[in-house]
Amino acid sequence: MTDLLRQEIVTAAETIVVKVGTRVLTCADGTLDDGQIANLAEQLSHMVKANRRVTLVSSGAVGAGMGQLGMTSRPQRLPQLQAVAAIGQSFLVQAYERHLRAHGHHAAQVLLTASDLDDRTRYLNVRNTLLALFECGAVPIINENDTVSVEEFRTTFGDNDRLAALVTNLLRAPLLIILSDVDGLYDGDPSDAGSKVIPTVTEFNDSTWAFVNDVRRAQSKGGMASKLQAANIATRAGENVIIASGRRPDTLQRILAAEPVGTLFLAQGGSVSPRKRWIGYTVQPRGFLVLDDGARRAVERQGRSLLPIGVTDCGGDFQTGDVVALKDAQGNEFARGMINYPLADMRRIKGLQTDAIADVLGSCPYEEVIHRDNLLVLIHTVLRPQPGALAIVTGQHVAFLFEGLADVDIEVRHYRLAPVVDTLDRIDVVQVRNLLGRPRGVPLLRGVVRATRVEAGIANQATGGFVVVHVIDRRGGDHNVGPVAADGLRYASLRVVVDDDTQVAKLQALITGPQQFGRLLPFSPPHLGNFLGPHLPTPTIAGRHRGDGYLMACLNQQGQRAGTLKLHIVRVGMNGQYPQAPTTQQSARVVPGTRIPCYAFDNNTDLASHVAETIAALVRERNAIGQNAVLGLPTGSTPLGVYRELARMHREEGLDLSRVVTFNLDEYFGIQPDQLQSFHRWMFENFFNHVNIPRENIHIPDGTVAPEEVEDFCRRYEAAIARAGGIDLQLLGIGRNGHIGFNEPFSVVNSRTRLCTLDPLTRKDAASDFFSGENVPTNAITMGIGTILDARKIILIALGEHKASIIRETAEEPTTDRVPASFLHGHPDASLLLDTAAASQLTGELTPWVFGNVTWTDPLIKRAVLWLGEQTGKALLKLDDNDFRNHNLHQLLRHHGPAQKVAHHVFRWLQDTIEYHPAGQDGPKRVICFSPHPDDDVISMGGTLIRLTQDGHEVHVAYLTSGNIAVFDHDARRLADLVTEYNRLFGIDTEKSPELESRVTQSLASKSPGEPDSEEVLNIKALIRWSEAKAAAIVCDCKEEHLHFLDLPFYRTGTIAKNPVGEEDVRIIHELISRLTPDQIYVAGDLSDPHGTHRVCAEAIFAALQRYEADGNTRPEVLLYRGAWQEWPADEIEIAVPLSPSDLEQKRAAIFRHESQKDSALFPGPDDPREFWQRAEDRNRGTADAYNRMGLPEYYAMEGFVRWKGENPPGLRPPVQEPVPPGGSVHPKTCNRPSGVVQSGEVDCCSLNELCIEGLPVGNLFKTAAVVLGLWIASCTGPASAGETPNFVVFLVDDMGYGDLGCYGHPLIQSPNLDRFAAEGMRFTECYSACSVCSPSRSAILTGRTPYRNGVWRWIPEGHQVHLRTSEITIASLLKDRGYDTCHVGKWHLNGFFNSPQHPQPNDHGFDHWLATQNNAAPNHVNPDNFVRNGEPVGKMQGASSGLVVEEAIGWLKNREDGERPFYLNVWTHDPHKPIESLPKFMEPYAGLKDPDLRQHHGNITQVDYAFGQLMAALDELGYHDNTLVMFTSDNGPEGDGIRARTRGSTGGLRGRKRHSHEGGIRVPGIMRWPGHIPADSVCNEPIIGSDVFTTICEIVDIPLPEDRPIDGASFLPVFEGGEIERSEPLYWRNHLAPEPYVVALRDGPWKIIGSSDLTKFELYNIREDREETRDLSSDHPEVFAQMKQKLIKQDAEVLAEGPDWWKDEPPRVPRRKRAAK
Repeated sequence: MTDLLRQEIVTAAETIVVKVGTRVLTCADGTLDDGQIANLAEQLSHMVKANRRVTLVSSGAVGAGMGQLGMTSRPQRLPQLQAVAAIGQSFLVQAYERHLRAHGHHAAQVLLTASDLDDRTRYLNVRNTLLALFECGAVPIINENDTVSVEEFRTTFGDNDRLAALVTNLLRAPLLIILSDVDGLYDGDPSDAGSKVIPTVTEFNDSTWAFVNDVRRAQSKGGMASKLQAANIATRAGENVIIASGRRPDTLQRILAAEPVGTLFLAQGGSVSPRKRWIGYTVQPRGFLVLDDGARRAVERQGRSLLPIGVTDCGGDFQTGDVVALKDAQGNEFARGMINYPLADMRRIKGLQTDAIADVLGSCPYEEVIHRDNLLVLIHTVLRPQPGALAIVTGQHVAFLFEGLADVDIEVRHYRLAPVVDTLDRIDVVQVRNLLGRPRGVPLLRGVVRATRVEAGIANQATGGFVVVHVIDRRGGDHNVGPVAADGLRYASLRVVVDDDTQVAKLQALITGPQQFGRLLPFSPPHLGNFLGPHLPTPTIAGRHRGDGYLMACLNQQGQRAGTLKLHIVRVGMNGQYPQAPTTQQSARVVPGTRIPCYAFDNNTDLASHVAETIAALVRERNAIGQNAVLGLPTGSTPLGVYRELARMHREEGLDLSRVVTFNLDEYFGIQPDQLQSFHRWMFENFFNHVNIPRENIHIPDGTVAPEEVEDFCRRYEAAIARAGGIDLQLLGIGRNGHIGFNEPFSVVNSRTRLCTLDPLTRKDAASDFFSGENVPTNAITMGIGTILDARKIILIALGEHKASIIRETAEEPTTDRVPASFLHGHPDASLLLDTAAASQLTGELTPWVFGNVTWTDPLIKRAVLWLGEQTGKALLKLDDNDFRNHNLHQLLRHHGPAQKVAHHVFRWLQDTIEYHPAGQDGPKRVICFSPHPDDDVISMGGTLIRLTQDGHEVHVAYLTSGNIAVFDHDARRLADLVTEYNRLFGIDTEKSPELESRVTQSLASKSPGEPDSEEVLNIKALIRWSEAKAAAIVCDCKEEHLHFLDLPFYRTGTIAKNPVGEEDVRIIHELISRLTPDQIYVAGDLSDPHGTHRVCAEAIFAALQRYEADGNTRPEVLLYRGAWQEWPADEIEIAVPLSPSDLEQKRAAIFRHESQKDSALFPGPDDPREFWQRAEDRNRGTADAYNRMGLPEYYAMEGFVRWKGENPPGLRPPVQEPVPPGGSVHPKTCNRPSGVVQSGEVDCCSLNELCIEGLPVGNLFKTAAVVLGLWIASCTGPASAGETPNFVVFLVDDMGYGDLGCYGHPLIQSPNLDRFAAEGMRFTECYSACSVCSPSRSAILTGRTPYRNGVWRWIPEGHQVHLRTSEITIASLLKDRGYDTCHVGKWHLNGFFNSPQHPQPNDHGFDHWLATQNNAAPNHVNPDNFVRNGEPVGKMQGASSGLVVEEAIGWLKNREDGERPFYLNVWTHDPHKPIESLPKFMEPYAGLKDPDLRQHHGNITQVDYAFGQLMAALDELGYHDNTLVMFTSDNGPEGDGIRARTRGSTGGLRGRKRHSHEGGIRVPGIMRWPGHIPADSVCNEPIIGSDVFTTICEIVDIPLPEDRPIDGASFLPVFEGGEIERSEPLYWRNHLAPEPYVVALRDGPWKIIGSSDLTKFELYNIREDREETRDLSSDHPEVFAQMKQKLIKQDAEVLAEGPDWWKDEPPRVPRRKRAAK
């Protein structure tokens, strides 16, 4: 089971320190345990391959040396001890190296002494060495250098536990794992059966140390006390620690899977800087200072430096620069710092004023004894609230006092509306859920409580503010019980929602009781974090401040801890609305693995809408209270969508922006406000002219200010920001060099508004705006980084793949001044909002599987396998299972493996993309290639054009724009001169031509840099581009009459900035398509730039195609090609057209015809010195090389295409808007309820216009409403509505253990089909068979009754009288009466006289068709000869029995008379029951196992899995996939002892096996799939049992349960929707074969009782806490024990009273005698 808090910790822990103790590494005799080393090395290797940076601190050197020398006791003399360590150390490291090398890694020995870490230089050298080792992929193995470490070596607790903690601080590792020989910190003596492991320690106090119970061992020094000291050191520095057993084989893997392993010690407060870690926790103090109370408060509470006046005493032996301890008057150390004065001087100046230092010492080198930057506070004073009062204390501690509240939501909103105190400058939301008493099944965050209107506080800063407290009843009634005093805080609000109305008055009294109100202290930057209760310190999860979970104490009236509350910190916008993260309706997803919150949007329009809505919410909130909203704004194409949406909201929704104050980021220096490239002009044209922001509220840097006045202007700009109250929300873009604003690389983090010099790359990127790089200004005025970081909220937007590289550096790499945007890491409320293209290089997008489980879609599988091929350098068909495992692709292997299968699948995918004839060869086709610019056709798909014309197709090229702005002026002059001379030469025109040439020459000469061309010049430049395009197309064999120059209106601006697509653009394209009626269309697919020409053209084409289809035409095939810069990635290509060398040469000749773009283009694109033809050829060859590397045929070059399937490609807004219904909205409101959650008794808060349905388009509101309505009707009518009668398959295997499948955690067994099945459906973690032997459990499935009721109370030998009586009602009989076809194939085992009239046969119990055996397939499970089909013996059959029964089932399904009739199918295999026999091909994956019996067993599971996969494929093929409930389970636990013969089944660590009443005998795998009813890839922890199958099917088909007999099963239908099963009686088992005294068992909730057959001996277990059943709790919980015992005796009597009589004649079981020892 995954623990959410642990999941947050391990997910964030990129660096992990593992410490392993001597007792873990050595055998009982003191020798090194090589098997343990091997296991540890394997686990470490998996961690490294999962991109974790792992360091191992390993003890064991002395123990290993003792083993090598044959010593039995630890040496006492120091030289002898060091000699033994030296011998053992080499042996130890050799063992690590040997086993790590087997997994592709190396061990790197690092020996340290305390002095290495005391010296700052050596300390940093050690850190740098470790970081370098990480880069090499090595695992550092650290130990004390025992041969020279004398003092540390002889200190009782100066062992490797402390060293591990110091290394953790050295590396700032978020997680330290200490592997010990015990399972964790126990609440008593670990040897006492009643002691339990403490799962979580939230604070170190006296009670924590009281749990230490150490036993000294001969080979080691440490114990639990030393481990607690190490944990204390690491957690105080802000890191988390786990102490767990190292003797278990999978401890590290389980920890990284967030399982509740060992004891978790939560970090105590915020993360500490590296320097302060060294000062506070690494260096041993050289002396001490004693401080008076005032000095302590100044240092501890106010963060001040220490002055000499506060020092009352000093001692030790310290010099300047040494670390000393700071103590209070009672001698308690509370801080450490680096001192500025030696001891001798300190004795002279202690207690003096600072200005007296010079008088005493002759000079005053330092005013402070210890500067605050060189000081770390170790212990914080706990503020204890007054009992009976609501106490809110933030900064260092927080506590809420509640009593008797079963379920409470608390939401605290803090508003920073005016500059009151410097420290309160953030807005956060705290949601608190009382986890105690929360009804099971209710989500942690059930919804959102809207904040009440904020009341105005006391304006006088000196007197502080207040907190307005509201208690809200369930009907929304507001019971105001405030105010509460709040020092230094001007506005705040606390809102408490109580589900139980009876608690309202009690809570009011509690809050308003004694007039000792809690104090709300100012928050400490950087965020509202580091929450500490009086007893519960808060973890800071690896410094990540994104929705971290926090724990808090719940105290009673006496101030005693009464429970624990979970706090959830959620970032919100300035409007305080929750949630801040983009909603699913905005198609955004969180990108994992980044240093700053990143959200990727599939749709650029949604991104812009989200940002605009965030701004609008802030504006509305401020308007409501009469205050301004202050915005920082950027320019450029990135925020254009935001501004357009805000303008629309103002125009259509009445958004009032009159109280908005704006400050623009930057402006070019030396540029006029009305100049085309001016940001001043841009802002007015694109935003300010379309909204009602007053001119006096608009601030834009002045690019015309005189150079000598720039500094003064910048100061005034900063002052204006301050007068406005600071920037509430700052929007940013980002340059390709990482600049924000014009803060270029290597800008200073605290810089303010200033004049800066532009980086060459910035000027190059701006060249297109100025029509030449030489026209771009060299300077600009920009807000500084410090100014930007002062904003309360920052949103950085990035669009397009050209930003992907810098976004990866910004989001994933450490903070550096080389990338100024990385300074946003330190801001508490900054986030990156990205489109898919900009996010494409983030690890979480590119390779999301490295961060955990993913949903393996076909495109993701293709990407992952191709990535794996590139990583390994292997062709696809050479990949093996180890390649997948070594690159964190275990899950892919489990669900879709083995490796050969999935690799071959991708190979075929890739192979099928290769197409020599892209339009086919079945007759001539009409093809249109749409070319956005005049050269895109030949650059991007010239080879394909050549192939299309060679194949005889009619190829048309439509040039959408003129491309005239990309022509140099000298080319226009040359053409004008050429025309003049041409006309003069041939006497065509001797007057107009010279006049035109003169005007052109004059126009070009008088044009200012960056000024648009005249209309005549633009026409000449267009003519140049069109003539070149015509020449190039002809080279590709296109006909001139098939070339179309459309010159779309949106492009005709004469500048880089283009107009949006208009109706005329769409009409022109639609007219062309309608006239030509093409069979195939090619469209430029570079869509990431929302305002780029390719994207805008695609917008118009797709709109025209929709209109074309609306005319009644069939849409042609549409293929997308890429632009000049790069090709589609191999995993996205759907058609790859191979090109020969001659094809590429002809394509090059066509590109050469574009002479104006040759050699040096006006807009060459990204920083790339290659010409267009070189880029095209390199990318075409690169695509072919990629195919070749994957093992496909080697081609010279390739052009790639992606099919357009009618959807809007990523980032493209819908081209045609559907009509909005009356009263509707184009932008449906957001529902704050989590998806799929509706509270019982609650009216749905959303109308059809407001519903948030994940995955549904929002453009067509009518369609959305129809789908929602359909889903609602389906949920109301139940799962088996008319016309949707479901089919049922029960796939029952024999003797399969709970841990025998990959999806249940088996490390070796390959079960890809069942793993995939689990990913498609629901996996049950507590699925039970009705008995721990086979026949009884089978009878319960068919009858819904416990076996002792239905008479099949034992397994049935051949010839035995026990059988399933005809008086029992089976599910097959009931379904047959309802018109179902029924079939049973496989093992029957429900009678003693099989195929005999003496006993009922399968047809007597409702089965139309059956193929079965009485018990096992004989004489073997391979090639059996004892099957009977419908009463007739079949004779010998060829193949494995599991495959034979599935083959029979498939044949029956295919040959039914009416394939539309519903069916019920039992497939009950014999495998993996003994005698186990596996076909050789299924044992091949286990060829590396030396044990042939183990190969047989594992192969048998894979054999069953294959058969299951065959059945599932048949269901898909026959069309039954969507309407069939398939249930997979086992009849009982595994046979044998698991360590010999072929019965090697795994219980997954559970106690007992087949025939046992413990979990290992009855808990079995359980997986179900029913598309549309069972959520995919879900896990259910609700207990179910075999008898539930009967009842559930009856409920689904609406069959009344029999009323003449008890039915023990309950319907598990509710769990499919997240509900709970309603049981009338507990789960019950009785098995006469079970060993005494464990014959009878009963489970009720988490409790399970097991008793002897005569019900005189009992044991009690809590299965939820102790699933291994290791601790009998009957004496610990006498009341529970008595109740459970009474229930068991009562239910057992009722069951036995009903059962048939023949079991009474059964002779008593004679225990099997043990074989005598030889």
